[in-house]
Parts: sequence; structure tokens; C-alpha cells
Amino acid sequence: MLSHLCLYFSKYENDIREIFTPNYNILNNVQTIYNNIVRLYNNKFLISVHIRKGDYIYYKDQHPILSKNYYLDAINMFDKRFTYVFFSDEIDWCEKEFQSLDVNKY
Repeated sequence: MLSHLCLYFSKYENDIREIFTPNYNILNNVQTIYNNIVRLYNNKFLISVHIRKGDYIYYKDQHPILSKNYYLDAINMFDKRFTYVFFSDEIDWCEKEFQSLDVNKY
């Protein structure tokens, strides 16, 4: 089966590579944000939390939206020495819902 897929996609190899080649401007922006986070939280244990809501609210059958309690239950599995950095397309919601965690947003 895999060899069959490889044959099928081989004619699209250049297109696929072009589509999945990272954009330099995006990479540069990500590197800048990453460097700022590392500097800001030097010597701390960090856990990043990614919350995507945006278009998922329209496709709840395909992409159920995870509840606030889902994230809190996961966070509570770790001890208090960790700092959580939230990344989201709904960062205002994260800031409001997780304010007790002193949300660091990006």
C-alpha cells in the first residue's frame, strides 16, 4: 500500500515540497517569539498550551472543542514549578478563563 501511495504522490513531489517549505518571514517571526520567551522565563520549566477554537466552533462534529476543565485537569497533573505559556487563536478567552494561572499569552 505504501509503495502505491509513493508512486501516486511522486508526480506531485515538487508541489508538496513547495507547499510544506516554511516561509522565511514566518520562521523569523517564530524564532523571535521563541527567543523572547526563553529570555523572559530564563531557568524556568515551561509548558506550552495550544488552544484552538476559531473555526472549530463551526465543525464541532469533526473537531470537538475541549473544555476549560480538560485543560485544567491536564495542568493539575504537573507540579507547581511549571510556568504555562498559552498559544491560541482565542487568546482573550484563554486570558479570562485561566487568569488564576497568570496566563502568558502569544
